[in-house]
Amino acid sequence: MSGLFHYGGSGGVGPQGPQGPTGATGPTGATGATGPKGDKGDTGDPGPGPINPRGQWNSGNSYSLGDVVYYLGSSYMWTQATGGGFASPDGDTPHWQLIASKGDQGDTGPQGPSGGTGLQGPQGDPGTNGTDGPNNISSGTTTSFDPNQFLVTNAATGNASSTPFGVTTTLNLLDADGTTTHTLTITNGIITGAT
Repeated sequence: MSGLFHYGGSGGVGPQGPQGPTGATGPTGATGATGPKGDKGDTGDPGPGPINPRGQWNSGNSYSLGDVVYYLGSSYMWTQATGGGFASPDGDTPHWQLIASKGDQGDTGPQGPSGGTGLQGPQGDPGTNGTDGPNNISSGTTTSFDPNQFLVTNAATGNASSTPFGVTTTLNLLDADGTTTHTLTITNGIITGAT
């Protein structure tokens, strides 16, 4: 049998095969030991302390640390350990800290309903007397008394301007004092007699 087989020498290294698929994720490892405590941090700056509202800013007041004022719609806090605050907060920013700024003006709201009728006001003072009007006496008048302001007391017969031509009319008049009676005679629309 040994005469049928022949053993040769070792062959060369073959080419590298393709990469295999990624394996499954392994279990989470145990938590490590706590590290040493870190160093203590630096001390922070001191705060402003309690807030003390002081109302509207006044240049005549002295303010202390933590005082809060209102000025032109905004609020400010005095941040200095020493008293002061005589300059307006909006211009003295190194000493005043802005807390809240004034908001923008809102939109105009809708017009409201009309109000009810108000109460009647008191009666006004009497007005001054007007000037006397002209006397309605036609040109050509003859009279024996002062031409004062006359008041017609018997207007049933009409007046000079409406008396037709050819008609004689008598009018009884009161002069300005309201007591003296005069008589005018009107002929053809013209005063021809007066007493």
